Amino acid sequence: MENKETKEKIDTWHKIQISAQAIIALVGLVFTILFGIMQQKNADATIQLARSNIELSKSQLQVSLLPAFTNKHVCQRAVGLFLAKNLDEEFAVEVARALLMSDSDKSVREKARLILGMVSQSGSDEIKEKAQKGAHQYDLVSELRERGLLKNVSEAQGHIDGGNPSGIEKAIEIYHEVISQLSDSALEKLDRSLLIDAREDERLQHMEHAARKYRVLFQEYGN
Repeated sequence: MENKETKEKIDTWHKIQISAQAIIALVGLVFTILFGIMQQKNADATIQLARSNIELSKSQLQVSLLPAFTNKHVCQRAVGLFLAKNLDEEFAVEVARALLMSDSDKSVREKARLILGMVSQSGSDEIKEKAQKGAHQYDLVSELRERGLLKNVSEAQGHIDGGNPSGIEKAIEIYHEVISQLSDSALEKLDRSLLIDAREDERLQHMEHAARKYRVLFQEYGN
């Protein structure tokens, strides 16, 4: 009987030892997992902090570059464009699009077009698309400028903003004149579906709707 009890005690002890070892192993595994999660969280927090600092630095540098784009010296505006590209391509695209539309110096506008062409070959798809759109705008606005049509676009927009029926009709007349003087390659840069819609509104005698669609079509090219 004593041997049997002793054996049972030994078996029970072995079971306790095995259970304890299993619990210890499980606790160790849980601790390892939790430690790994904490380490990952710390690493993620560090990475996020670094990213925030980088974005803050980029924003500060962007702000410091802004005076270059309004500098009276052409070379300063051109250098600012290339610095912007090296700093942040999306920022460079926005600046280049603004300069190609408004800068009074042809060489600066050409450099803005060059930057857009460079960015359209690199970067994310979204930035490429913006750069390509900017390049198309440059091509169209260059032709409008060369043919002396920018002032016509601004005049048409003014008539529409006036809000009277005679002004609406005059605006449409001016837009027809502008479109008739554009080359086929320039016309391809316009939003084709919007142009078709504007003409359909005209056909249906919805003149105000037509005028406003023409306005949207050329809104980025007015002064």
